[in-house]
Amino acid sequence: PYFAMDLLRPLPDAPSRRQAEKILLDVLNALEELHSKGIIHRDLKASNIMLTEDGVVKIIDYDAAKIYVSGEKKDTVLMGTHGIAAPEQYGFAPSDVRTDIYGLGKLIERMLPDNADADRIVARATHIDPKKRYDSAAQIRDQIVRIREHASSLDTRLERILHQVVAHV
Repeated sequence: PYFAMDLLRPLPDAPSRRQAEKILLDVLNALEELHSKGIIHRDLKASNIMLTEDGVVKIIDYDAAKIYVSGEKKDTVLMGTHGIAAPEQYGFAPSDVRTDIYGLGKLIERMLPDNADADRIVARATHIDPKKRYDSAAQIRDQIVRIREHASSLDTRLERILHQVVAHV
């Protein structure tokens, strides 16, 4: 018997807006599943998000992951990537869902640069105080869906205008 593993490739350096939105929505769905089982990844970053040949998102590298324990005062092991890890991962407070929300904010910042709507999500997701961040991946997913719908309506209006311009030339 043979074991076949999906061939994984890293995230594209400059994905299109639509591709970035799809990837982010898939990551959010995966995080919701992890969080529903009490798992906190704690090292969510672009290099830990891979795509299969079919474009399916895979979150990898669970070395820093932990099971959420209610009532913890702080993490016993400090883990995460410098510059991406949430402040609480440096021993200020225990990791929880909002730790992954912070990493997700950094991922959104990378994947949707120069997007005012995304910038507002990033600002809240990466707030230094975990209590001021989003409480769940679902809340961010709702925001990304709004961005996607807004951009889609703009694309439709732009296509109509371009069609009218071409028709009159």
